Amino acid sequence: MFSMKSLMITALVCGSFAAGKRHSAKEPTDSLLDGIEALGGFDRLGSVSAVTYIGNSVYRIRTLMEAYSVLGVDNMMSPAGSQNISFSYDQPHIKQRIGRFHEAGEMFLLARPALDPFKYSLVLQGGKKGYVAVVEGTMNLFEPDAPPGGYIDGKSWETIIIGRCLFGWMSPMLLSTILSNNNYSTGLEDAGMGLQLPAVHDKTLDLTVLFDPDTKLPYIIRSYEDHGIYGKSTQDLLVYNYTSIGGVDTVIVNPDLDPQFFDGPRGRDAASYPTRDSSYDFSEIGEWYSNYLWSGAYRGILTNISATTPLPGMLGVWFLNFPDGSGYQQVVVEFEKEVLVLDSPLY
Repeated sequence: MFSMKSLMITALVCGSFAAGKRHSAKEPTDSLLDGIEALGGFDRLGSVSAVTYIGNSVYRIRTLMEAYSVLGVDNMMSPAGSQNISFSYDQPHIKQRIGRFHEAGEMFLLARPALDPFKYSLVLQGGKKGYVAVVEGTMNLFEPDAPPGGYIDGKSWETIIIGRCLFGWMSPMLLSTILSNNNYSTGLEDAGMGLQLPAVHDKTLDLTVLFDPDTKLPYIIRSYEDHGIYGKSTQDLLVYNYTSIGGVDTVIVNPDLDPQFFDGPRGRDAASYPTRDSSYDFSEIGEWYSNYLWSGAYRGILTNISATTPLPGMLGVWFLNFPDGSGYQQVVVEFEKEVLVLDSPLY
């Protein structure tokens, strides 16, 4: 039987820290091979074809944008919720499905006056022609009853898979994937407070795994970003205590899943393949996307902007419309020496 020790995680703790030192060359003692052996070895990892995590008791998500309030702990966005996550390993790339339900916190009152809950399912496929798609429910902030939105733009998809570490957060096959990529280096990485831990950096995924030097098990899974406030920093997932699970009620190894469980919308092609854009850092997209406010990269042109002054007697109040952009309407108020811009999009 497959060892459950390799799947059970008590705490999933995300935070931003100063960026650690990158690796330059492999060392004689390969931390990656030691980590795979600590998780049960190649044979046991190879016997896993799928994994499902069922979590009905704890749902927490809080980005920096959601941390403006000093009230509450981590439930400003959602006071309660649950999510199930399934992985399939029948392909060399990631296949994942997330079923998520959570209540709407007070920060959504303007968009959802009745505080309708969020309920939707995402499917994710890796590879050069991968995609992310909403196949059940909706992520539309302003229309709780809208039909599934289908495929998500490529920049968001790249951020979800790599930038926000979904690939590594709950996948027991991360180390095997790094090994098969054969594009990694080993070294020591700063874990904070001057602590140096053995680590493996995958140049393909741009992820680093830091290991517990005693157990050889993964301890931190790290991605890198250029945050608007923190600057060059990291997103760290801390995993420890491999004998129990916090917030996960059940782990099913090799569940009997429908072959179409991970498929995208039928009869439709992905709108765009995963891509990175230097104009949009992972941290920026991640902050807005996780709050349902990311509407995709701006594709409009300045010549199509229309400006009107529709308020009688208030010629200094302008309404700017972006017909080929993201659907924004700006209000610009001219004063004698200042200009006030309301509801300004990022780009």
